Amino acid sequence: MSSCKWVPILLGVALGCRNEGGGIMVHNTAEYDSILRVVQETTVEPFRAYRDGFPLSDGEKQTLYEADRKITGLIEFAPMKYSLHILRGMTRNVLGEKRQAMEAFEQALALAPAKPEGTDRTVLSQVFTNMASIAFDERDFATSEQYALEAVKLAPDDPEALTNLASAQVELKQVPRAKENLRRALAASPGFPRATALLKLIEGT
Repeated sequence: MSSCKWVPILLGVALGCRNEGGGIMVHNTAEYDSILRVVQETTVEPFRAYRDGFPLSDGEKQTLYEADRKITGLIEFAPMKYSLHILRGMTRNVLGEKRQAMEAFEQALALAPAKPEGTDRTVLSQVFTNMASIAFDERDFATSEQYALEAVKLAPDDPEALTNLASAQVELKQVPRAKENLRRALAASPGFPRATALLKLIEGT
């Protein structure tokens, strides 16, 4: 249960040199912008494949490892930008490094606005959605529900957040609540595949 819809599709060529930690040394804002564009562009396809349930190719995995190295350099240059920590979390989650992904998401939340507005709400909803997914995969359904609730608070009409919440609630034997949230998801996005499939499953149709 993951999402990458907030990642923009951009083009660029990476600049910079390695530092001793294996990352990219970013010298100025121009290099920062260029490297960030590359990371955003090159991670789109691997993120999409992961979201759609396709196994990553060796090339896609290598692309993400390279992106992670660049993200390290970007964070060293601008450590307070919470969006960079989100990007690190997304990348490491897709690579299967769940603990490191959670640490990155937690760091992002620590740096994020205390009272998010506008696009910050959407982005932070996706952070909680990813954290809910990781907890769900680890079969910690109570924690997954709590993260999903936070996602829904930030984006009440997000069908993915609502479906994640319902998924955890099904595992917690809260089927009536799960049905309600699945219906909310389908009201917001008619035919949303995951919500449709889960609702059919729990209704036995």
